Amino acid sequence: MGGVSASIPAPRIRGTLAPRREPNSVDAFNPHETGHAKSLQILTAIQERGDPVIVPALLMPEIASAVARATGDRDGAVRYALATAALPI
Repeated sequence: MGGVSASIPAPRIRGTLAPRREPNSVDAFNPHETGHAKSLQILTAIQERGDPVIVPALLMPEIASAVARATGDRDGAVRYALATAALPI
């Protein structure tokens, strides 16, 4: 049995679900984002406490693309993502 059976139906979602938005670095970066103040507060606390952060491999491209969409500044978005990647672990 080496794979997923094609006869298994896809899960169905009932009703309407609003996407859950967690605080994130793009919200903290962009003061026009809905969660800006909360995101900035949480990320500042993490930095001040020195809490470890597990970073998935796709985080930097996700940051760059989100900042580019929000600002229209592709080069600045890449610089922001690279600066984020350079932060101490």
